Amino acid sequence: MFVIHVLPYYFRVNKPEKMKTVGGGERFAFELAKALSKRVRVKLITFGPERRSIHENKALIIEVYPAIRLLRLNNLLSLSFLKELNDGSIIHCHGYWNDISFISTIYSKLKAKKVFITDHGGGGISLAYLFPYGKLVNGFLACSNFSAQWFKKYGTKIEVIYGGVDCEAFKPISSSKYRKVVFLGRIMPHKGINYLIEAMRDVEGSLVIMGHVVDINFYRYLLSLARTLKVNADFIIDPPHERIVYELSTAMALVLPSVYYDVYGRYHSRPELLGLVLLEAMACGTPVICTSVGGMPEVVIDGVDGFIVPPNNPSALREKILYLFNNPDIAIEMGKRGREKVERYFTWEKVAERCLREYGNGKS
Repeated sequence: MFVIHVLPYYFRVNKPEKMKTVGGGERFAFELAKALSKRVRVKLITFGPERRSIHENKALIIEVYPAIRLLRLNNLLSLSFLKELNDGSIIHCHGYWNDISFISTIYSKLKAKKVFITDHGGGGISLAYLFPYGKLVNGFLACSNFSAQWFKKYGTKIEVIYGGVDCEAFKPISSSKYRKVVFLGRIMPHKGINYLIEAMRDVEGSLVIMGHVVDINFYRYLLSLARTLKVNADFIIDPPHERIVYELSTAMALVLPSVYYDVYGRYHSRPELLGLVLLEAMACGTPVICTSVGGMPEVVIDGVDGFIVPPNNPSALREKILYLFNNPDIAIEMGKRGREKVERYFTWEKVAERCLREYGNGKS
């Protein structure tokens, strides 16, 4: 078996290990490819400003093909990447609503190859909206049941594989928990970070906001909001992996307050297909607080390893934050249960096993 992963996102970094600090879709494809490379031959095809090859290990090669970034989409400079698909027996595309996955699927089916798709949200103007190519794929390997529902209309086999964590890269490094909550993720309106800042008003404790700025105007709004509400907030932009693990390990909770309707009144139909950072925080022994949005409630057991609250509700967030602040022993115990769950069900090795099983079962 030779598995080729096609990642249609912009490969923003020079060193693969830094993929841990960028978006969930990028981390998902990269970490899954690494885990699979321990079992079968794997190649990861992705896109960036220039052509280059990266040898992550003997079994995993990353081939980067030139593309330009326009309207937040990857616009191909050529179709030369398609020749990479000729050697693969399994083609696994990441993301559905984009032209790269569409073209890769059509080409691969003409070559009589099995094609699987894992969607990570996003997308934009694409041929995928005009041609329902989902009918051609051998299977959708969804990262949650919430994600799976979008593809039932194609009548194609769907299996939920969820996502994983590198439990050596994300692990508890401190037995101390401080009156601190952390947000980790892309800084965009649908992440609901403004409601978390509002929740921390008049709370004796600190807030750490870590991530990559996607929407600069929203970021400026958050800075202003934190100053106006006099919240003790520390913004850490594009932090290194070591800092992420430290902040997660020493926090009383990670909060992911994503919303369907953002502060500007815009609707987001797929704001969180999974919420990979929830699993990463659990791996660091930290309880999580998330909203009842998207696929997040599928990986959090309310009251056991975290809490699930309604979206757009600072009061509900504040209540759970204060509960953990005032009950640190309970927070530590919840963190331990989260770590145990991740080790049992949500490692990348477990996700790779689910993929291999489906690769073999997919219709020809």
